[in-house]
Parts: sequence; C-alpha cells; structure tokens
Amino acid sequence: MDTPRRARFWEELGADAITLESFSINRNFRRLAAIRQAVHCDLQLIANHVCLMNCPLQSYHQNGFAHASDDSSTLFIDYCLLRCSRMRLADPSQFIKSAWIRPEDIAAYVAMGYTTFKLLERGIPSAELLRRIQAYSAGGSRAIWPDCYCRMALRNRSAKKRSGVCATSSSRDR
Repeated sequence: MDTPRRARFWEELGADAITLESFSINRNFRRLAAIRQAVHCDLQLIANHVCLMNCPLQSYHQNGFAHASDDSSTLFIDYCLLRCSRMRLADPSQFIKSAWIRPEDIAAYVAMGYTTFKLLERGIPSAELLRRIQAYSAGGSRAIWPDCYCRMALRNRSAKKRSGVCATSSSRDR
C-alpha cells in the first residue's frame, strides 16, 4: 500500500488496518500524510525494513519467500539476501538510504497520526528482539543504533580488524 487511492480502496472493502509498503514510502512524509488523511482505519508502518531503497529485487524476494513456505521441503537459497548484503557491504551508504525508521524519529511519525509500528524480526534471539523493542519504545539512542538496528553492524571494531568478515542475516515478515 503506497498511495491514498489504494488505501481508500482497501478501507472501502472493509479493511480496519493496513500495513504500508515501507520499502518505498517510509521517508516520503508528504505521501504518508496524504495516506493518513485519506483513510480512517489503522495504518501500520514497518520500522526496521533494511532492504535497499526501492529495491529492484523486492517482488522477486517476496515471491521467493511465499514459495519457500509451501511445505514442498525444497531448499530456499535466499539469493536476494546475499546479493543485497553484498551491495550494502560494498557501499554502506545503502543501509543509511534504506527506508528503516530510526527509533528517535518515531515521534515525527506519531505526529502525522501513525501509532503502530511493526518490527521484522523472525529468527533472532528473544533477548535481542526485546532490546530492539525497548529501543523503539523509548525513542532510541544514536549511541546504540548500529548495534540494535543493523544486522550487518559488527559488535565491535576489533572483530572486523581481526577477521575482515561481516556476517549478515535477514528476516521478512510477509
């Protein structure tokens, strides 16, 4: 959902809540305000979507996840995760450009009328999930954002110097 017209369409069909396409509009405040004004139902934003901004592999990736969960016992190799992780490692500005919402910016979205934020966090330890929830609930801290929000962030720089490797992982909730 990325336009007021589409949001109205689903609300008119009876939707009482809509999750917006965070990968394309989380930082488009003019469009977010227009969507919020167009409908009365609840609107949900995905706060920690770290895919590339307007990723060309987005549809392919979502389709892959849909088929990976079809009980066929087929191994799903997440090419998109590997490809996009490689791109972010080669150009870390791609992480900054992605459409995730910093916890300290939640207030700006609340001021527009957005009060529900979803975290995509399947497959991480409960303690880490709790830590991220606490960061978003408290409004965050710039001191901890790379560690808390970026799965690609190293826990300490000395590990990077020793190994030269940055492990990545990802999860989707679609």
